[in-house]
Amino acid sequence: MKFNNTITNETRDVLYGMQINQELRSVYTFQLLNTVLQNHDALVTILNSSIQKPAYILLRTQFESLVKGMWLHLCAKDDEQIVKFLNNKDKIQSIYSCNSCGSESSQSRERSLQNRIKEIGTKRKDVHKCLSQFKSAYWQAFNAYTHAGLTFLDKGIDGERDMVSDQISECQAAELYSLSCKFTILAISEIGNCFDNDILYQLRHMCKDTFDPYLKDFNSSNVTAFQL
Repeated sequence: MKFNNTITNETRDVLYGMQINQELRSVYTFQLLNTVLQNHDALVTILNSSIQKPAYILLRTQFESLVKGMWLHLCAKDDEQIVKFLNNKDKIQSIYSCNSCGSESSQSRERSLQNRIKEIGTKRKDVHKCLSQFKSAYWQAFNAYTHAGLTFLDKGIDGERDMVSDQISECQAAELYSLSCKFTILAISEIGNCFDNDILYQLRHMCKDTFDPYLKDFNSSNVTAFQL
């Protein structure tokens, strides 16, 4: 099975030569959401190669960029919070209760990916549903791929030795591609906010009229374990 990057190619045709709004929010939202598109292109290249399993790691980073880009666009209150976010100083306050005396104390901690997804849900319930589904269904497994290293051993045909396998099943490859397409379409639907209203309108119509039907047709034609 061969995979294509039609979605990103058509999007770049629209964005080519366009001027990004110069507000801090727009500049950095674009960088994060454009990373989602770049990761999709890279994932397609990997899935079409003889070494496919690193695609799992790439999809994880694509998801993180999508969440952070969506959060920055939808939830960051002002430029001050955006600067804190860019400098990894965007923390939240958590309340802790003492088990023995019952007193409460406040402590700042890093805003987790799950915290960002919840905050996105207060602005866009449709996006929150998609991100939450992925987080609950895939995150633990993808973390295992990322942190345990890419040593994938399949049993040799003689049953006495192991051999390294870099390929994944056609079903798994289709699933990764489908998820990457979904994340990319979500990013495209919001990246237009970094430009003028005409670009936003054009990209959202492309998502609705072209990209969503394309993904629906792909999913109906291929066996995947998880449909978004």
